[in-house]
Amino acid sequence: PLVVRANFAKMLLGPAAVSPAPPRHLGAVDAASTPARSTFELTAGMSDVDAYAFLYYAQYVKYNERAASEAAGSPLVMRSVESMIFGRPARWGESINVVTFLCPPAACEEESGVVRLLHAWVADSLEDCSKPDVCNTSVMSYSKPPGAALAGLDVPRPGHPLYRPLMACLRENRTPTPQFARCEPLATSRQRELCVTVHPDAIGCGGRLQPSWAFDLFERQRTAIIGGQSALKSLQSEGVAVVVCRLRGLKLLGAPVLGERVQCVSAETSSCNGIIFDVLQRIVTAEEGRELDGSPLLKPTAEPARDRRDPAWLPLLA
Repeated sequence: PLVVRANFAKMLLGPAAVSPAPPRHLGAVDAASTPARSTFELTAGMSDVDAYAFLYYAQYVKYNERAASEAAGSPLVMRSVESMIFGRPARWGESINVVTFLCPPAACEEESGVVRLLHAWVADSLEDCSKPDVCNTSVMSYSKPPGAALAGLDVPRPGHPLYRPLMACLRENRTPTPQFARCEPLATSRQRELCVTVHPDAIGCGGRLQPSWAFDLFERQRTAIIGGQSALKSLQSEGVAVVVCRLRGLKLLGAPVLGERVQCVSAETSSCNGIIFDVLQRIVTAEEGRELDGSPLLKPTAEPARDRRDPAWLPLLA
């Protein structure tokens, strides 16, 4: 079955966490002699960020899909997010370079009409190109149209500044996932508006569930698990943010039907004295239980916002 897994991190917020970052530019990470890859440039705008001025996690998938399409020279449609690691939040006003490579053949199974790509989000400070500031790494699969020109891409090579973070993401994709109980709906008192009607904006390319719509429903489900918006507001007043830090196994399955009712079901487990939460989520039809979407695994960590490069903030592994 398709599975959604999510982990959250409690982070102490400081003044820097909500201030726009100065624009940055791609430095020697691209200038060096490196394997063939594609670079997609973006700046995080107001429409991309959440209440903490961090890039909303669904936007990483959207921009990765755009980066993959530019690399291929034709539109590529996301099939799954196999693994995604959030090294640190990309922030409002920050300039990012999404660098795309082919996934090494030894790390993935050959599948007709499907291409697997590695993405690394780099905020280059121009200070030390040998240690790029990597916000996010991911392994994603896409439907490959016949005209897609991917011959210009190569796999990352040892010695490249992005080789180690990308290989760490590949390894994370092969680690065992936490053990969960059976996915169930939340109690009626907590479910509230989480049983929703499929409207036209919920249907995307090829009749599939729109990824951004699915992410929004997953997010609302996890907010309900925490205790709702009032609980999040209370945490924020205490200087604590709850953020996604890992995503694994997101897949878009059967096509939704306009007007049908769907709901999110979940199972949760926690570790590290409640700092890390793993959440397994699925979207199913409310009446028949037909599964529309299985989703990702996320994993968190504790981070002092005043020093986002402190090794103590590196994501914890289960």
